[in-house]
Amino acid sequence: MLHLCAIHDMIPWCFSYDKQSHARYLSYYYAEMTNLQEEHPEIHAYLSDGGFSMQLGSQNPFDQAVEETVNRDTQTPGGTKGFSLKPSAVHRYYQTAEYRSSYLRQLRETLGFGKRQFTHPDLRQTRIRRDESDVTSLMDMLQSN
Repeated sequence: MLHLCAIHDMIPWCFSYDKQSHARYLSYYYAEMTNLQEEHPEIHAYLSDGGFSMQLGSQNPFDQAVEETVNRDTQTPGGTKGFSLKPSAVHRYYQTAEYRSSYLRQLRETLGFGKRQFTHPDLRQTRIRRDESDVTSLMDMLQSN
């Protein structure tokens, strides 16, 4: 629910900063996610129980998820620029991008290319101990004041 609250609060800022694509897609996303409990209760229950996480690479932030997956796996030299000027060819290119991406990823994994280590600095024991210490001191400060 905190995630949806944050999305809801970001939408007006996207409009005010003239980020029309973000504003449009976040508005649609918010509308879909707020109706998730009625339309897909099993998915809503899964997400409410913490069934959502993502780790792609150690160097890239989460907002580059699409770039790390589908876009990277379907890139051709120059992308669609110079690929074709025919709208139907470009349409087919994007319509099959998901499948090409999946096949390329499976091929790379089979051949042993691009093995990734899934670690994150926030999951190291030293960071966990420091965060727990910070939470304890914050709670002590709040309780004493």
